[in-house]
Amino acid sequence: ANEWTRLQTARKISIELSLFFLLFVMQGLDVESYATRVPGGRGDQGTPPDLLLRFALSTFLLLILGVGQWSIRWAIWDRFVQDKIWQFVDLLAVANVSCFVLVEPLFGYYLHGRSVHPHADTDMLQLNLQLKREEEGLCSRRGLKPDSDVQTFEVFVTDRVRRSMAEAFAGFPTRGGAQPNKRQRGARRRGFRSSPEKVLEAQRKVNAYLSDFIGGTLEKDKREIVEKQYFHRLIGLPPEMYSESTSLFVEDAAGNFQTVLLAGIEFDLLVLHCVGYGIFDAAFVNTNVAVFATYVLDLIVRFTRHMLGVRNISRKTLMDERFIM
Repeated sequence: ANEWTRLQTARKISIELSLFFLLFVMQGLDVESYATRVPGGRGDQGTPPDLLLRFALSTFLLLILGVGQWSIRWAIWDRFVQDKIWQFVDLLAVANVSCFVLVEPLFGYYLHGRSVHPHADTDMLQLNLQLKREEEGLCSRRGLKPDSDVQTFEVFVTDRVRRSMAEAFAGFPTRGGAQPNKRQRGARRRGFRSSPEKVLEAQRKVNAYLSDFIGGTLEKDKREIVEKQYFHRLIGLPPEMYSESTSLFVEDAAGNFQTVLLAGIEFDLLVLHCVGYGIFDAAFVNTNVAVFATYVLDLIVRFTRHMLGVRNISRKTLMDERFIM
């Protein structure tokens, strides 16, 4: 849970680096003087700036810096150094833990983490031996299908499956841990609150149900694993569900599950930074103030995303928020 929480705000584009180079180019190299109301050249000191030119110049620089960082990260860093998101998928398989994320009532993502080794709770020596056996091909493959290595899926569940999960928690508190009484609310919290036994029993039933559902052992709630067709990959069209009792697990080798993280919506955030910087620059006509305000805006986005992520994980896993760092 803590690793998933850290990934909530992981980024592929460094806004700090982008703003630093923007400030260096605009003021250090005096490029902002080209955005004055002087056709065909620079304006002298005191020449009034043109807001449209300043917006166009800053947007162009931010886009170039952002796309450049993303390209280097995609082509070099993630391939030859480390990719934290896909390392998390590997960690799930080693720890024998799967991740089921619903972003809409009937749509979500499944990260398959069932271990291919006899034991997941072991010491480093045995873990290293198990990984060596896997490298040599002496173990089964990590995928949900026996002949596949794909661990990530787009999930389209039926109404019955969604109701089964929702009914298990119906009538129970949705926050992790027991709710404090009136005396405890005013005092400082010490230790960790326990969860009601009925809630934990419901959680156990949901986990058992999902395990059987994903394993394909339920007769009424069947699931089918399908490959994503080229046309579906091209325009993002969901597959057709031919049966009301069969959910679809669509192989997601490209890792579209990253869209639930900030790292998966980098270009949306890049547009937000460009627009935010343009608004601040138009309001103050000062590069330093606009850079600082844009950085504060990014901090607010990351802080809000982190807090909402912690609260959501605590509510869905019935884990006390102070366990999540």
